[in-house]
Amino acid sequence: MGGRQNQAYTSYEEKWWAQEIPNSPPSRQKRPRQRGQTLPDQLKGRPAQSRVQRRKAQALSRFLMYMTLAVLAACLFMQVNRYAQIAQRTKKISALVGQIQALESDKANLELRLSARENLKRVRDEAMYNLGMDYPQEGQVRVVSIGTAAAQPQTAANSAELAP
Repeated sequence: MGGRQNQAYTSYEEKWWAQEIPNSPPSRQKRPRQRGQTLPDQLKGRPAQSRVQRRKAQALSRFLMYMTLAVLAACLFMQVNRYAQIAQRTKKISALVGQIQALESDKANLELRLSARENLKRVRDEAMYNLGMDYPQEGQVRVVSIGTAAAQPQTAANSAELAP
């Protein structure tokens, strides 16, 4: 075997037979199971935690988790509440828009009725035919003048003569 170590090997098997490749992979370092054993080199730099410290750390992490959940729930509640307010205001706005449209319709109807009443021919026809009214006779019209000391009632014929 000693003579073959200086030679160049051509295959894996030749290296194995020459004992240059170990038979098993290197073993891992295990954590000591008994108190008397020492820790591996990797764990020596890390400080050991006591059970109390671990429980405190776990309690703190639980507390932070629950606080985070509470904050998220509060934010979700506020978001849903805001959407409810928006929906309520939208419903109120649509009701007010409906009222505005109804009032505008009533206004248009009233303006139409008013324009029909302003027509003098229609007013005359309604007074004559529906209410039984007629034009006044000559003796029924009197003109009263205000501001003269001796105000005398005049008929329409007399007032027409006095007018310039």
